[in-house]
Amino acid sequence: TPIANFKYHSLKPGLFFGYELINHNSKYGKIACREKAILDYFYINPDIKSSDDFTKLRFNAELFLKEGDRDKLRALAERMGQKQLLRRINNFMEYLQHA
Repeated sequence: TPIANFKYHSLKPGLFFGYELINHNSKYGKIACREKAILDYFYINPDIKSSDDFTKLRFNAELFLKEGDRDKLRALAERMGQKQLLRRINNFMEYLQHA
């Protein structure tokens, strides 16, 4: 029995931003900031659009509203240059306000 299923997705090179370079045991890697990770998730899952979809994510709205940066999330979404994605992110943030 498999422990987990993995999906691999590709992003266009122009979408590689919002990452920090980390050092672990003298090896370097990039890790997305919280806001970019959320944005990338919505980018690779375009079918997530409605309040019902957002509810199924079981997202910790209280924690994000406390510690996340909504302006940064919007700015990163605008930088992606996709109107539908920005609209979905705005709908998601509206949902978080009322969750």
